Amino acid sequence: MRIGIYGGTFDPVHLGHLIVAEQARVELALQQVLFVLAPNPPHKPETTILPVVHRLHMLNLALAGHPHFAVSTVESDRPGISYTVDTLRYFRRRPELAAAEFFLIIGADSFLELKNWREPREIIKLARLAVYPRPNLDLRQIAPEFLQAAHLLRGPQIEISATDIRQRCSGGLSIRYLVPEEVRNYILEKQLYQNFDAPSGV
Repeated sequence: MRIGIYGGTFDPVHLGHLIVAEQARVELALQQVLFVLAPNPPHKPETTILPVVHRLHMLNLALAGHPHFAVSTVESDRPGISYTVDTLRYFRRRPELAAAEFFLIIGADSFLELKNWREPREIIKLARLAVYPRPNLDLRQIAPEFLQAAHLLRGPQIEISATDIRQRCSGGLSIRYLVPEEVRNYILEKQLYQNFDAPSGV
């Protein structure tokens, strides 16, 4: 059994996230892709993040009807800051997943920063990396041990940004075709991101 682990704040989940997950599913023949909702990502300590209840609801709306996509709340159920290595260990310990092959789905930007994550060498022991590329990805910056553990996915370049979506909501601009329609309706109904102010550098 092949399982993709796709972590993120999903604030909000958008079509770019879904395209990446579907490309990984098809290219790597994954039986399931688990979207792991991160409540307090360690790399975004100063970012104002929407409460988990809203982000979780939007994820469920976005993934409904896809037979191979599912939401995992393992990190949002766990107190404190969530680290990818702990999440991978959790899945590895599950008896029903003992024989599974795991693929950690990450973007090229995260791949470049992997060396700064908690226990990066343990991460590549627990899962192979499925990296969604960007045109400016310079592989020379990446340690050979991480490259050897990575599969570089193919697919369209996606410029959709959650930060941009939040800014558009705050400015009263349309987000149609950037997020699933059910997610767009929920954002409008709950008036989410109305007063969004992007922190410096985000």
